[in-house]
Amino acid sequence: MIKAVLLYIIVLIMLLLGFLYPIFSFLNILSLIILILGAILFWQRDEKSITELGFHKNEKWVILLAMGLIQAMILVPSLFVSEIILNLVTLLPKPFSREMAIFTLLGSIRILAIILTEEIVFRGYYLQIFKQKYSDKVGIVVSSILWAMLHFPNMFIESELSPFHLLLGMITLTIWGIGLGIGFIKSQNTLFFCIGFHFAYNFSFTLITTFFDITRNVPEWLLGQSSWTPESGIIGVVFAACILLSVVLIMHLIETGKTSPKL
Repeated sequence: MIKAVLLYIIVLIMLLLGFLYPIFSFLNILSLIILILGAILFWQRDEKSITELGFHKNEKWVILLAMGLIQAMILVPSLFVSEIILNLVTLLPKPFSREMAIFTLLGSIRILAIILTEEIVFRGYYLQIFKQKYSDKVGIVVSSILWAMLHFPNMFIESELSPFHLLLGMITLTIWGIGLGIGFIKSQNTLFFCIGFHFAYNFSFTLITTFFDITRNVPEWLLGQSSWTPESGIIGVVFAACILLSVVLIMHLIETGKTSPKL
């Protein structure tokens, strides 16, 4: 437990230095590498296999992955459609270019690498070590807070969020993390649903922001500051709550076998 906490503190300090001082910007990538390698090393030193970090055999893994992907790909566009209907934002398509397609492709690879790291570390490692020492609820909440705080250097230093928006961002990410944590526990401690949902969520936002110009028609307190929209606004908190409720619902459907006649 102590070594896990120390690993997290070291990585958080590296991220702070990386965002504070351009000369140390390489620490942003290095810190994530150290984080995942450290988590795997500590996990194995406790005589546990890597597959137990969330990749052990589960006969429903394809369904879990697919449901995570589908759920996020429905929720994110639904958010934008709702915002358009309520006149909160205006979306106008950008002229298509080859550079946009290349950016999207490279972005998807980057997103996959980041979400795999985050899911293995926070749901696979931190959630489980706190769960084993305390309880499922403690594991879910603590890992979610740690995951949210990992974004603090980016939000506070690089994006320069105000204290109000920073607080909303932390709340939003914590609630979202709780949803992913519940997905992890309910899918028999596997990461397939979490990876599918997390990837599709980030990729959907990348697609929309790459191919559309977005004009916000409401104050920042509602939608959040531009670099962290909607996470740093009131809508972000509400949307995170919707994510949490939808995860609980979909996990119930998967458990009861109502997502497929074969289950």
